[in-house]
Amino acid sequence: MAILGPSGVGKTTILRLSAGGILPDEGKIILGAKKLGYVFQEPRLFPWRTALSNITFVLKGNKNISSKERDKMGREMLELLGLKGYENFYPSQLSGGMRQKVAIGRAFVVKPDLLLMDEPFTGLDLELKLSLQKMLIDLLIWHSTTIIFVTHDPQDAVRLADDVLILSGMPEKIAA
Repeated sequence: MAILGPSGVGKTTILRLSAGGILPDEGKIILGAKKLGYVFQEPRLFPWRTALSNITFVLKGNKNISSKERDKMGREMLELLGLKGYENFYPSQLSGGMRQKVAIGRAFVVKPDLLLMDEPFTGLDLELKLSLQKMLIDLLIWHSTTIIFVTHDPQDAVRLADDVLILSGMPEKIAA
């Protein structure tokens, strides 16, 4: 599902509520997801960690996955992302698109039930954006998941989503 609307209308707030990062003023949010992935506008990679280490970092909390298995999963993800050979590169050594691929891989490697994406293609040139969107669709073949995707771009919403929720502002409401 894509959430589309102008700046300040509450799109990111919906994601933050869904992730449990903030609590609602009233009511409650019930998600059936046990595993959650989150992709931010900017990659938010650890500059002191390699591409492989940035991806596998989210697996470290799972005591059922050995370090050898984490490494294998991370390498498989990098290959799926088209980044085989970049395992030991630091974020500063990667292009902006490569950094965003690593961020998407970090969210996908946990095989989430729900993936929240907050404008992950903003600021990218059209060719790179289309390439990353195709990669996202390919990753869905690898692991099917529900995605809530926030965007300002109607073309992104139509290209990537089965359903589109359009928000309007002042007062914030669901327009369509």
